[in-house]
Amino acid sequence: MLAEPNEEHVAGDDPSLSSKVGIFDLARNGHRVRVRYKDQHVYCEVYRAADGSQEVHWMCPRCHGGARGYMSRIPSSRKQIDFDPARLTEVGGELNVEAFICPWELGEDRRQDFGIGLCKLALAIDRSVAKEV
Repeated sequence: MLAEPNEEHVAGDDPSLSSKVGIFDLARNGHRVRVRYKDQHVYCEVYRAADGSQEVHWMCPRCHGGARGYMSRIPSSRKQIDFDPARLTEVGGELNVEAFICPWELGEDRRQDFGIGLCKLALAIDRSVAKEV
């Protein structure tokens, strides 16, 4: 049996603070999903536009947005995103995202030439669980 991940807030907007994220009200414009990665939880937001497109806002659990807390955008125009808020309701819904790579730099003290300093963590999200690919 797998151990339960800890409840430490690792990345993304802390859901205990508010239901608002910037100009978005998650109660009307999107959903917050708790995604498990190894023994951590990462909170991300899923937004649906009127035209049916979707976008996930996510923070890399390895580099934490280039060590600056920057969120990454994953649009459905580039990656397959499937989201069902009626399933896995205990984590905010079932989220599936095809494999994607973190684009952020690891930090200022790393060599940036030729992309050597990029994080490049490759993940896919399956049933609200992120796994390296």
